[in-house]
Amino acid sequence: MKKLVDNYDLNTAPAINVPKVGHTIKGPNGIVSRSTKGIDNPRQLLAREIRELRRVYNDIPNSALKELIELNKKMSRNEEVKMNDIFVKSLYETIVKENLQLYKDLYETTNVNSKTDDYWKKAIGFYDSLTDENKDTLMKIIEQTMIDTISNMLGVIDGSSTLKDCSLEPKLLLDSIDTDGELQDSFLEFIEDRDSNS
Repeated sequence: MKKLVDNYDLNTAPAINVPKVGHTIKGPNGIVSRSTKGIDNPRQLLAREIRELRRVYNDIPNSALKELIELNKKMSRNEEVKMNDIFVKSLYETIVKENLQLYKDLYETTNVNSKTDDYWKKAIGFYDSLTDENKDTLMKIIEQTMIDTISNMLGVIDGSSTLKDCSLEPKLLLDSIDTDGELQDSFLEFIEDRDSNS
């Protein structure tokens, strides 16, 4: 389990109480398999464990197995939310924060000469013509444009937004786990929290 679940703790992980025979000692129906061969993520592992429990303990109540599944889903859900939060924060830090500083440095430190690209000559000339207050406003406009673009892109990945003339359905996995169509909400929640704390 530790190979497939980050921060797995045997003492707090969901479990089910079963007889020793079949669990650690081979019984009439064999022993519960521990092999992870061909299993790539926690969901596949849980499905295999449920099948094994039913095979070895054919009298195990379905209600007990359902409870085990729900406990695992809750634990897995917490991990997915955590991964989504880490991912969207990294998107903001890398794409928005770092690039915004890069743009600001370019506008304020680039020396225009005969080799400077025409686009940059005009952009830097425009930036230099602004007051300090308007320069700050321009940076905020650029930042909001980045945020809106990321949000729209995550909406497409989540499936809450559609692409024009495209029926393809993208899916993003984080460490082989589905993001469950919640990246856009996670990102916008992060932005809202950041704004409320600034």
